[in-house]
Amino acid sequence: MSIILRPLEDAGIPALFELLQHYDLYRYLTFPPPRSMEELALRLEVDVRSGGQVFTVHREDAPERPVGFCRYRVEGAGRCNVGYTIGRDFWRQGYATRVVAALIEELICRRGVVEVVAEANIDNVASIRALEKNGFLYSGATATTLKFEPSYELEYSLRLEGAAQSDAAGPL
Repeated sequence: MSIILRPLEDAGIPALFELLQHYDLYRYLTFPPPRSMEELALRLEVDVRSGGQVFTVHREDAPERPVGFCRYRVEGAGRCNVGYTIGRDFWRQGYATRVVAALIEELICRRGVVEVVAEANIDNVASIRALEKNGFLYSGATATTLKFEPSYELEYSLRLEGAAQSDAAGPL
């Protein structure tokens, strides 16, 4: 199974909004489902800030329906944070692992990115495994009180070998 990352456009918001309405997703997320498509668009815009990018994730053999979304955002000189959400109907099929790999490929093309970081809820074993399969190493934990019950977000990081010398996509 191959995936395609498409830069998010306004036309993709309704399908993404529908995908994000499944209650099970919020076991691992620190925010509630978006109440409207406008709220979702604003959240994504704020999350990536300048220099970041949001993508919808599609199966190559069924490109009309997204299976999730992902993003990266610049967090400082040489450092990007990645995040992803896979729709409930597509869990346990390897999508998270493929999405993380695709985000890494995207960031390798960016001049100056030397470290990629991500967080995963301590109970989200599938997300932790997707990061580890892509070479991320555990780098710490933080308590979060943003959920109804206190929890921990595990932090992972990946150093990109030789990425600082790449001129392929220009500066961040």
